[in-house]
Amino acid sequence: MQCHDVKPSDLAPGVYWYVVPARPAEICEKRDGEDFVRFTNGGRQSWVRDGEGFIGPLFSPSKDSAAVVEMQAAFEKKYQRDWNDPAGDEMKAIWADAWAAAKAAA
Repeated sequence: MQCHDVKPSDLAPGVYWYVVPARPAEICEKRDGEDFVRFTNGGRQSWVRDGEGFIGPLFSPSKDSAAVVEMQAAFEKKYQRDWNDPAGDEMKAIWADAWAAAKAAA
């Protein structure tokens, strides 16, 4: 996957990892027609500093794709919990992010 060191207005629409040296990567979204990225904490950014960049766009599977079915099965096996059980929503979000990162790195 390519690391883009361009400002957000030059990115294609999609979901990206925003990487900054010595800090954990963050997920952000670039929407069509916008000149900034949106972060999961509600922040927006229209610039990028030297040494920082956006990795992506990330794979975005459809609800019934084989990749999603595989991810859900792995979650259910590891945690012994039904994917559709709302009590596991927080764990599911972390699992989905980690799964996407692992697949992107492969």
